[in-house]
Amino acid sequence: MMEIREHIENRQYPPTDAARQLGMTQPRFDDLMTGKINQFTLDDLVVSAVRAGLSVDMRIREAA
Repeated sequence: MMEIREHIENRQYPPTDAARQLGMTQPRFDDLMTGKINQFTLDDLVVSAVRAGLSVDMRIREAA
């Protein structure tokens, strides 16, 4: 979530354009930008990251 928010802020997209690019309503976009992580599933964040032009890597490893 922090990477998506930083990416959008660095590019200075107008909020309405950014919400549209991410396929979100404005209230949902506001939740993303204010860090309301409990409002998003992992899948939501991965899809949003890809729509924002980011790539996502995931590693799974044995717990210590």
